[in-house]
Amino acid sequence: MNISYFNTADNLIEAFSIRNDKSFEQIMPLGDRKVGFSVQVKYPEGVRYHPPKKKNGTDDTFALIHVVYTHPDETRTPIENKEKIPLIITIVPYSRYRANHFDYNFEDEDCPTEKSLEESKSSPRPVDLEYTNFFFYDHNQHIFVDKKGSKLSGAKLLERVMDDHLKTINTANALKLKFKLRSQSLVVNIINLKISFLLWIINSIFGRTIDENTGSPAFLEGYKKENLKKLSTDSLKIFGYNAARRVIILFCAITAISFVIFFFFDFKNEYLKKITSNNFLALTHTIFALWILDVVMPVLIFYLINLMIKIKKKIIFHKFKGL
Repeated sequence: MNISYFNTADNLIEAFSIRNDKSFEQIMPLGDRKVGFSVQVKYPEGVRYHPPKKKNGTDDTFALIHVVYTHPDETRTPIENKEKIPLIITIVPYSRYRANHFDYNFEDEDCPTEKSLEESKSSPRPVDLEYTNFFFYDHNQHIFVDKKGSKLSGAKLLERVMDDHLKTINTANALKLKFKLRSQSLVVNIINLKISFLLWIINSIFGRTIDENTGSPAFLEGYKKENLKKLSTDSLKIFGYNAARRVIILFCAITAISFVIFFFFDFKNEYLKKITSNNFLALTHTIFALWILDVVMPVLIFYLINLMIKIKKKIIFHKFKGL
């Protein structure tokens, strides 16, 4: 089945059918994505948030919604269902004046008044939201759907996003969402620290480097196996086995520490006694231990790094669900 994907922002805007709806203002294509657009929505009267107003009484701040269609040509990760293309949608408060000016100039007719800015600051501000893999365009049915399969028109989808955004004005909802985002941010930061520590171990102890200049988004997608490389100037031959210099130092350190422990605590082990009394067994065990340290351990740590990156990606995108 040939699928006619959207190839321009106009294709996506037409699918939303909002050009003639006065609720949606300043519909514009996004310049940094193949298929995407932005639209502005006025904050309704009667909500707890008071957007700054200009001297003529019109609003300066609107809800800015970005809609990105994750075109198969742009995404690096395979799309599970090629007929259902995921959308990335963000909504944030947006000041039209500050978008075009460095700071406020209260003598400018287009600038919001100082009084309205103070009133706006004293009112609860809506929280930024982002949705990933929550809304889709179903090319088989030619309609928008959410992750539960419920069908939506383009206008209804945007209204639902706006409703979620307005719900964050409620103090309880805002506190709940902020706590959730901060908790997840803390977990992500902890995972990043662990990843950095593992990268240091794999480089400083096991003599490996991970090539990050591959053009792939390793921050979220992880590393490819070919990115794991042995440092070219960090190899030595021992008993005919070519191992990383740092691994050999690690092996010698482990051996010396083990000897000290067995000597001072007077441990008796018949298996070790047989190994040390037989040159062939000692050699084979040494080479096997070096192989474990030089090959197996770096690969295990490499896969652990990728696993942690995948967990981090799930945590990051888990918060992009609205309320």
